[in-house]
Amino acid sequence: MINDRINLPEDYSTPEQTIPAGALPGGRLWETCMTLNNNWGYARKDHNWKSPTDVIRKLADIAGKGGNFLLNVGPDETGVIPQPSVDCLAEVGRWMKKYGSAIYGTTQNLFGRLPFEGRCTLKGKKAYLIVFEWPSAGTLPLPEMSVGVVSAKALNTGESLTIGDGKVSKPSKIDKHATVIELALTGVPKGPMPPKPIKPQPDGSFLLSARDAEIKGGTARTETMDGTENIGFWTDPKDAVGWRVVVPKAGTYVVEIEFACPDEEAGSTMVFGPQASFKVPATGAWTSYPWLAVGTLDLAKGQQTVRLSVKGLAHSAALNIRGVRLRIK
Repeated sequence: MINDRINLPEDYSTPEQTIPAGALPGGRLWETCMTLNNNWGYARKDHNWKSPTDVIRKLADIAGKGGNFLLNVGPDETGVIPQPSVDCLAEVGRWMKKYGSAIYGTTQNLFGRLPFEGRCTLKGKKAYLIVFEWPSAGTLPLPEMSVGVVSAKALNTGESLTIGDGKVSKPSKIDKHATVIELALTGVPKGPMPPKPIKPQPDGSFLLSARDAEIKGGTARTETMDGTENIGFWTDPKDAVGWRVVVPKAGTYVVEIEFACPDEEAGSTMVFGPQASFKVPATGAWTSYPWLAVGTLDLAKGQQTVRLSVKGLAHSAALNIRGVRLRIK
C-alpha cells in the first residue's frame, strides 16, 4: 500500500489536520492524520490539547465517511506521555467500551444529509446514529433511507426506544460526548442516497453548497477546513461538480461563486452551465474565499442539474469552491 504523499494518486489519500466533508469519490481509501495538540513532535509550550469530546466526534465523523483516524501521540523529552494525552485517551477509551460497535467494522453513511447534529455508521442490517446534541424537541428525526426500521435502542444501556412518525424517542440517559442509537433495519441499505433537489430561497435565489454537490470524477472531493466545507483537490480537468435544482419559473440568473485560488494556480478556465465561462483569478491562498460574479445562466422551468466544469486547466489544480449563488437578474 502506497499513499499519495509522493505527488501521485497511488492507493489511498492522507489528508492532514483536516477531515473531508464526505466519502472520497469512487470508494477511494483514506485516513485523516491529526495531532492531539498543534504539533507532531513534543513542544513544551503547546498546551492546545483536543478535548475527549472533540476526539470522539472527529472519530465518528471520519468513520461515518468511511475513513480511518490516524491520531498522533508522543512522549515528552523524558520519554513520558504528557498527562493531558493520557487523560484524553482514557476518556475516549471509556466511551469506546460502550459504543465501540458503532465504530469498529462499520462502513460509511449511505443516507445522505442527516436531520440531526451527529453522524451515522452502518454494519450489515444495523445503523448507528451517533448524536452529538440531542434535539430540543425531544424526539430524534430519522434520516431518509432505502430500508425500513425494525427497532431502536440506546447502545449504552440497551434501553428500547419508541419509533413513530419517522422519529425515535429520547433515551433516559444522554451521553455528554455523543449518544448512540442502534437501529435494526429490514435489510442492508443501498446508496448512497442522492441529495434532494434544491429549492429556491424566499427571494427566488439558489444557494448551492459544497455539501449538496454531486461530484463526478476521481480527484475533486469535499473537505472541511476551519469548520466550513469546500470542494478541493480539483486536479483532473475531466472532473465536474453538479447540483440538482427545482426551478419554479424560467428565468435568467446571475452566477456568483465563493472560491479560493493561490497566485501560482490561477488562470484555469471554468464553465458553469453552458453559458457562464470565466478565468479563475488569484485570491492569495487556498484559504481566502471571496465571492465573484462570473456570468449569467438561463434556466428553464422544472428540475435540472447545473454543473461547474473545467474548460482548460492552467496549472496543477483548478480552484477550491465553497458554494454557488444563483441570483435572479
